[in-house]
Amino acid sequence: MQAIINKTLKPFLLIFGHLTMLPVMLTLSPASGLTRIFQLEFLPEYTIMVQHWGMMIFLVGFLMLVSVLKTTLVFPVMLYATLQKSGMVILSVYHFNQPWAAGFQQLIVLDGICVLYGILYFYSELSRKKND
Repeated sequence: MQAIINKTLKPFLLIFGHLTMLPVMLTLSPASGLTRIFQLEFLPEYTIMVQHWGMMIFLVGFLMLVSVLKTTLVFPVMLYATLQKSGMVILSVYHFNQPWAAGFQQLIVLDGICVLYGILYFYSELSRKKND
């Protein structure tokens, strides 16, 4: 398991870090971002919340990229990203039967892959520490 993680961690962080940064569109243009990414109608009353969420998710992706260069950040970044993405997957699955949830299907797949990889990463780390 450790060999697989060692071989795939950097590409994982680069690819999924970039993909995780895409919601910055919500910060720059909330109406266009909600329509394009989630197929949701924009309500002006939610501008700040949508922009804040877009910035927060962008920063998770940005930290994933930074951790490629500053490897001491990998563990805490993976922990935060896995927890954050787990929450999003749980909420998306919970609301799956709602008509507005259809726009979150791609997000469930993307974040689901990240959560599964995160679990494998932490299992590998635990195994490595037991062997040290």
